[in-house]
Amino acid sequence: MLKIGMMVLSIFLVGCSTIQREESLGAQQFERLDLAIKQVKPLADIGLGSIKKVRVGDVSPMYESEKIKGRFEVLNVKALEAADFSMSVVGRCDCLGFRKWAPIPIAVMTTEDGVVVSEGKFGTPNSQTVSGRFPAPGTYKLFIAADRTQDGKKLSEIQAMYAYGGVVAPFSLPLVAHSVGDFDVVWVVPKK
Repeated sequence: MLKIGMMVLSIFLVGCSTIQREESLGAQQFERLDLAIKQVKPLADIGLGSIKKVRVGDVSPMYESEKIKGRFEVLNVKALEAADFSMSVVGRCDCLGFRKWAPIPIAVMTTEDGVVVSEGKFGTPNSQTVSGRFPAPGTYKLFIAADRTQDGKKLSEIQAMYAYGGVVAPFSLPLVAHSVGDFDVVWVVPKK
């Protein structure tokens, strides 16, 4: 029984693992999106209907332009045909202990050469959706940056409930923006 429990736990933990950069690129800084896309090795491939957990951390390269300021990562996107796409990028809340923060995403879909196909639109304070149409089959790049211009700003209140002495009472915790963190990236399957 213990072996089965350990196997289930191992499968669960592997399925929930976060993709992160092994080698440090923290000292690299880019000012042009095309150069960042061409010179930074993508962390992983993402396919239609899949979910990736991506860490943008202190070892991630830095991007500084008028519109985007923050550490970033890149994912490979394989388009099998010229078709519509929609990707959701959500900053995960680090809500354990006293920390209550989430990164604010900036997402951009580009060609392999860094030509912008579509820019993300805000859905909630800590999420963006990148939608558009792939011009042709091939490999594209999803650029994900953690917006450091919002670091420390209040995003919202986390609504929660607790039971004390048999009485359930609501309370809220402040959620603030953070300059690094984890993102859930979902390539949404189109409705037919």
